[in-house]
Amino acid sequence: MTDYFEKIAPSLLEARDSLSKINNRLSLCRLFSFAGAAASVIAGLVKNNILLYVLGGLCIAAFIFFCVIHKKSKYYESLLNEKISANDRYQARIKGDFNSLEDDGSEFADHNHPYSSDLDIFGPHSVFALYNTSHSVFGRKAYADNLKCKQFAALSKKMIESLQKIVKSLSEDPEFLLDYESVGSLHPVLKVPDALITLCAKDKKLSSGKKLLWKLMMLIWLIPVVMAVLGAGKYVRIAVLGVILINLVNWFLVSKMDLSDIFKSGLISKQAESIKKRVELLLSDEKRITLFVPDYLDSGFSSDLDALIKACSLCSLREQPITALLLNCIMPFDLMCADRLFDWSAEHGKDFMKNVENLGQIEALMCACVPGLISAEACYPVIVEDKKAYFSGSDMSHPL
Repeated sequence: MTDYFEKIAPSLLEARDSLSKINNRLSLCRLFSFAGAAASVIAGLVKNNILLYVLGGLCIAAFIFFCVIHKKSKYYESLLNEKISANDRYQARIKGDFNSLEDDGSEFADHNHPYSSDLDIFGPHSVFALYNTSHSVFGRKAYADNLKCKQFAALSKKMIESLQKIVKSLSEDPEFLLDYESVGSLHPVLKVPDALITLCAKDKKLSSGKKLLWKLMMLIWLIPVVMAVLGAGKYVRIAVLGVILINLVNWFLVSKMDLSDIFKSGLISKQAESIKKRVELLLSDEKRITLFVPDYLDSGFSSDLDALIKACSLCSLREQPITALLLNCIMPFDLMCADRLFDWSAEHGKDFMKNVENLGQIEALMCACVPGLISAEACYPVIVEDKKAYFSGSDMSHPL
């Protein structure tokens, strides 16, 4: 297995170069289709020719098509670049080159711990630097806790053997481990998701009165419409200004509520997207679903993420102050956003962070796969239950 990463390196580089050429061609297609659309529309305006307008429309459709395809292709190129980097790190581990292994987990160092300092568990040229493949705060913490044996007292022989089974299964698929690390490094979660944690902790919906309020306030726009239909046109402008004023007053009152989640919806959405990318890849294979669901992840975790991203996408419309002002002039937008986010928190928040923490445990197990992938001498210890604790082995040495 140790030569796997060296063998696939040329094919990864070749695939990246091929995809790069395709992206360059797509970029040219975007440019030409845009230029064609502009030229056709301008010529159509000058000559008043319907065929030129049709041609311009076709060029615009082609431009949109090439933009969509190019965006996806550029994403795959970025993902492939991350996979090449991940593969390079595996080769660096095999060679013992710590210069390419920058994440040394120094923040987890604990000089009061019985052995972490003596055995170089954290810091430069450490066990953590050699074996960690996680790019998330929850995965890195879970692996650091495992290295410190924080859950040691709760482990039984059966549990250890179950974990070994998972690690062995993952180790048999190094391509998946590379793909997962690539997704993780392209979508890192390196800071504690405080905004997401705060939202999940709310665990209550808006009051029924506030829910009814924003729905009823949507109907007050019927007033100027009815006035226009009844022929009271000279009062329509006053009615419109009255509706806008009512919405602004409502916005002012709503701003007194604790709606900080709305202002952080962009950050929450980004964190949720990063987690979703991991979960999608993790559960894309029936074998892995059997391994991790339901022991680690709820079967509905992916749909919970989708619901959160959808709620945040609505809130993101008001991220710019001028947009927030305009939207809240038209309707009680902030109250509606709060309703969506609070509903999600009440329905999904309770178990959401538990799933995120368990995802960290899965990433820690992926880190545990690394010794077997980079060292031909790596083995799985056989756990023997006995009244007296002991261990035995031959030709044992520190991994560093």
